[in-house]
Amino acid sequence: MCYKTNDLSCEMFKNCPSNYARMRLAIEKKISSKNSSQSFKDDGKSNNFRNCGNKKFSRKQFEDAILDYNMAIRYAKTKEVLSMALANRSACLFHMQLHESCLRDIDMALVEGYPKELAFKLLQRACKCCKALGHKDAYFQAYFNKFKDHLKYIKDGEKVLGNLEKELKEVTLSKNSIDEGFFSDIPSLNNNRNAKFPSLSKSVKVCYTEEYGRYIAAATDLECGELIVVEKPYAKTLLTDCTSSHCDYCLQQSFNLIPCKDCPDVLFCSLECQTNAQTYHKYLCTYLEYLRNAGVDRAGLLAAYLVSRKPLTYFINFKVEYDDKKYNFLPTFSNDSDIDYVYEWNSYQNIFSLKTNEENRSEQDLLDRIKNALIITDVFEKSGYFESQLNNENKSWIGGIILTHLQNFPCNAHSIHEEILTPGSSAISTELAEIGCGIYATLSLFNHSCTPNVCRINYGDDICVVKTIRAVKANEALNGNYGAIFQVDLRKERQKKLLDQYFFLCQCDACKFDYPLFENLPQFISDQHFKCHHCGSNVESNKCKSCCEFNSLDWFHTKKELVGKHALYTTAFNDIVEDWANCKKNEKIVLSYLISLENIVIWPTIEASSAQESLKKIWSVSARHRLNYR
Repeated sequence: MCYKTNDLSCEMFKNCPSNYARMRLAIEKKISSKNSSQSFKDDGKSNNFRNCGNKKFSRKQFEDAILDYNMAIRYAKTKEVLSMALANRSACLFHMQLHESCLRDIDMALVEGYPKELAFKLLQRACKCCKALGHKDAYFQAYFNKFKDHLKYIKDGEKVLGNLEKELKEVTLSKNSIDEGFFSDIPSLNNNRNAKFPSLSKSVKVCYTEEYGRYIAAATDLECGELIVVEKPYAKTLLTDCTSSHCDYCLQQSFNLIPCKDCPDVLFCSLECQTNAQTYHKYLCTYLEYLRNAGVDRAGLLAAYLVSRKPLTYFINFKVEYDDKKYNFLPTFSNDSDIDYVYEWNSYQNIFSLKTNEENRSEQDLLDRIKNALIITDVFEKSGYFESQLNNENKSWIGGIILTHLQNFPCNAHSIHEEILTPGSSAISTELAEIGCGIYATLSLFNHSCTPNVCRINYGDDICVVKTIRAVKANEALNGNYGAIFQVDLRKERQKKLLDQYFFLCQCDACKFDYPLFENLPQFISDQHFKCHHCGSNVESNKCKSCCEFNSLDWFHTKKELVGKHALYTTAFNDIVEDWANCKKNEKIVLSYLISLENIVIWPTIEASSAQESLKKIWSVSARHRLNYR
């Protein structure tokens, strides 16, 4: 059901004491215009997508063809149509030399009832995969015996058998694999966790001021490259563009995706993920396409996924706690020790309490979000989420929760990325692709700077890691970046972007001092911007003109040492430019160079910015990734 809010007074909503009250008012005053629609399986659409995939397959555009075959798999209603799409996908995987994935698709196609008169082609392909993988005779023989059994369904069976035997002699062992040594394991804080904020390390703390609100700061001096956050998302969702390439449950890319049994909206990488997803997907099944077409954005979909993963009774009990605390879960505090509870990543109250900026939103913005909250709440009503407890009270409360997240997610949710790696290509040409978004309780506490001193890295299981990319003094704020960075964007452009989305005028150092773009930055090698160890000002001799303190550096040998490290860095940089597979082995060289620059050179310089970006690329390539076979 769709809703019109234009007949309602904006002032009525603005004056409501809470989002729960706003939704109660909206539900009481709603005007129905049309019923929400559902999307169902359709063999006709499945065949159309399969035909599109066939055309791309004939042009050897195998990865693109797989995306069409995945759409065919999503829409397939009958087993035979599903088996045809699986079989065609297996052909792509065979040509991409992904033999194990090819075998999995062949097995699924046969289970789904692939036509007996055509099955010999699949079994022929399976035999070649076994040979390419170097499987033992028993494994190969099982497919070979099935192949011979199916020859009775075709003419010229003996000829087909002879051709296969000749082809098998020409099969070589598969070499399409990547050394896992190129990548890093997911980091862990182990025993170095902050007692009150366990997703943080002991070396950082959470502070509060009226001006900045809650923010994260260094508890001790930190060097570049230190691990300070490891956190899982409370909730996550795929971007629409990735629903035919990634699993809806774990967000992993897979070449063997399987469909939801009832709707064409999602795919899963395994039966385990398909089963696990049913606890929440049943409330969104057949409605996801409608929500997207109705204008529900990623924040709305993330809110829908969050609510669907908890039963109604959970949120009813939460309402009692919400009322008892008088809408205030997180009191102000000056440091970690003032907090009387542990701030866990999987505590819903931490997500609910994130800043909404509702006082800064326009009336039209508020009405649009109320409309989307009503649309999502209506889907939950139709899909049976409320069960026997459907009433305006519960519906208003769930709607209020959704409306809260439609306001706080745009300012607090984080993108989930993965590097797309082409074997043998340059690290410069790798693509950092956004595949989803998640809401992380602790990550949301980081403030912004256009010259950030930390960066986020995505790993598997959607874990997000934060490391320092600058030297940070004790008590100094640790700031991430909200998508506006001084090396790329002019100050005026950055400040407008941040004001429009996050409702603040940035006054970081890059904005205060109007740092130049990357290409206009000073160069240490030629300009010699040495830093005073006492006040950080530029010094030209041992005595600083700004603070009159002495520095004990031997400037000649210091520059000589840095020039030597710069030469090593240049070699390392050229190495990763040549091939992304060289990233991890050059990490220590790049990090050492950046630490040296941070210690004695005034920020920012071209050399330091370049080394910083190189280090970020090394970490990203070594973390969450997928291979590109185009």
